[in-house]
Amino acid sequence: MRRLLLTLTLLSVPGWSQLPAQQPAQPPIVVKVEMPPTNPWWIHLVELVVPGIIGAGLALLGVWLTNKRNVAENAANREHQLRLEIAKDKIAAEAKSRDNRWEFQKGVYTKLITVVLDLIRLRRELLLLLDYRGRIPPDDLAGHEAIYQKQAANRQEYTARYVRYITQMTIANLAMANDAIFALRGSQPAQTSQDEDSDEKRIESDLGLLEDQLRTLSNAGRKDLWGTPENEAKNEAAT
Repeated sequence: MRRLLLTLTLLSVPGWSQLPAQQPAQPPIVVKVEMPPTNPWWIHLVELVVPGIIGAGLALLGVWLTNKRNVAENAANREHQLRLEIAKDKIAAEAKSRDNRWEFQKGVYTKLITVVLDLIRLRRELLLLLDYRGRIPPDDLAGHEAIYQKQAANRQEYTARYVRYITQMTIANLAMANDAIFALRGSQPAQTSQDEDSDEKRIESDLGLLEDQLRTLSNAGRKDLWGTPENEAKNEAAT
């Protein structure tokens, strides 16, 4: 029995020797990451400088944009002001031209109406002289001589006024309404002469022409200077 057990023991020893040896457990590999050494002073400097640079850049950009906008607005304002001044100057020039033209027209109408009134006055005065001379006795030579002298003075003054009348009629071509100037041209009185001093019919005819001209001038002047036709003027006078 002992031999049997010994034999089994001897036979089992080689088998045990062939079993693989159990490897011991290896510990885990630890990787250590080391950060580079830091410089707190440099980081602090960057933290202070970078925001300042960004803020300064933004401020400069804002100033540049503001200046650009201001330049554009100033240029637009100057252009607007220039156009406004040009428009104002144009309006002022047109108003001045219109006023000058109105003053010129008024002067022409005033002078022409004045000289026509003078001619009417002289023609009426001549008719009175003729009537007065007809009532003087034939033997009153002094009375007749006085009337002749007054007629000569009337004729001399009428001639001077007639020259002014023709001059103003010529100037009226530049300022008067066409219908008025045509009416005046077609009804001009004749210049007096010594033979016409006793022609009552001719004097009365001239007087009628001059009175018609006076009405024509008044109506044309009212229309040209104030834009009021004759009918409207009559209505305003009636009210």
